[in-house]
This record gives sequence, structure tokens and C-alpha cells, in this order.
Amino acid sequence: MRGILLYDLDLPDSEDWAGQIQDALKNTKDISSLEELQQIIKDKKIKGLSAFRISRMLLEEETEDQESIVVSCKGNVQRILCHKIIYVESNKRTVKIVTREKIYVIYMKMDHLEAMLPDYFLRTHQSYLINMEFARKFSAEGVLLSEEELKIPISRSRYREAKKKFEEYYNCRK
Repeated sequence: MRGILLYDLDLPDSEDWAGQIQDALKNTKDISSLEELQQIIKDKKIKGLSAFRISRMLLEEETEDQESIVVSCKGNVQRILCHKIIYVESNKRTVKIVTREKIYVIYMKMDHLEAMLPDYFLRTHQSYLINMEFARKFSAEGVLLSEEELKIPISRSRYREAKKKFEEYYNCRK
């Protein structure tokens, strides 16, 4: 679970909001979730500031800072947050992007999509890219993804390079 850390607030439209929130939080211990912040704002009845509005602004700000890709899916342009992508599977020129919430089917070359994604994505096979954040087990038989309980194949030609990148990624996270 992500925590929220508020040091300084720069909120649009009202300069006194930051002061109101700071006053409301003076006697409060650590806030570990957006829901707790919403409840404090609601309880203190901060003028001109609804719990919904502050949470929406914080979430919008968080979303804007995150890496994303923009793709055309069924005639609509879609923005997909990279950290939500579990894996990508291609079949000829059709690419399936699997997230927790939705599956996007687009027409694009896998190489082109791979170039758009951050370095925590790993190409395990001609037809598969995985988000290493979701990988739980790496072996010659494939990569086990935790979210889908799915084993993604690793081609023999990519095994050494994939293993090295996987190990580097997890060693850097420690």
C-alpha cells in the first residue's frame, strides 16, 4: 500500500488551503492512507475544501508523475500507466496489453512497444514482455507472474540475457 506524505501543499485556487490542512493535521499522528486524510478533512470541516476534491487533486498529481504510454485502441487514444501493465503478448501485429483492470488490444509491432516501455520490462520471448514487478519466479521453464498465476515462456535464445537483467533488477531493489 502506498503512503501519503504531505510536507508542503501547493494547491490551486486557494492559498489558505495549505494552512487549513496543516492546522487540521497538527495533532494527528502519521496518516497512512488517503482515506485517513479524507476523514480528517471531513471531521475538521475545512472550509472550501472537500475530501473528494483534495483526494482527486492528489491522485491526479500522482498519476501525472508516473510513466505511461499512449496507444490507439479501437479508434480511441488510450493512456496506460506502465506500472499497471502485468505483461504484453503479441500475435503477429496484434498486441495484447494486460493490466489489472483491463486488456487492451492494439495493432503495433512488439519492438516498437518495447522501445516505449521503461527498463523494468523484460522481453522473455519474441511474443512476450513482462513487468518484472509482477514476476515471482524465474526459471528455464518460464517466469511465473503473481497477479495472473500465469507462466510466461522464456525462449532459449533470450534466457541468459533475461536472467541477467532479472537478477540485476532484483539486486538493485534490495
